[in-house]
Amino acid sequence: MTLLEAFSHPKVLLLAAAYFCSTSANYSLEFFLPSILQQWYSLDLNAITWLVILPPALALASQLFVGWNSDRTRERRLHAVVPICLGMIALARLLGAAQPKRTDPLAPRLPHFAPKAKSVIWLFMVANRSS
Repeated sequence: MTLLEAFSHPKVLLLAAAYFCSTSANYSLEFFLPSILQQWYSLDLNAITWLVILPPALALASQLFVGWNSDRTRERRLHAVVPICLGMIALARLLGAAQPKRTDPLAPRLPHFAPKAKSVIWLFMVANRSS
């Protein structure tokens, strides 16, 4: 099998799409969570800090448990699919609950807060935390 055949294989494309969705949701949540909490709920910095620390701490504990249980039962597929699906469902419910009900879905929306930046430099770096 050549490299081009491997990259065009449906299972490889499906795994790449799942990895992209999982990673982009994780990074966007980590990046925007402090500003969302501050703008929507007017929380102080101490409360925001504890709420931002909570998801990674729970993720670490659950990742250690799932890895231990996967080694104990010698089963890998469900131990990978179930946490990703649970995270996908939780994120979809969270995003669905945050959106107000509108009659016209194509109507322009107001931003959550007034933009402050005059210009933006966007750096895209290929890196990820070790799993």
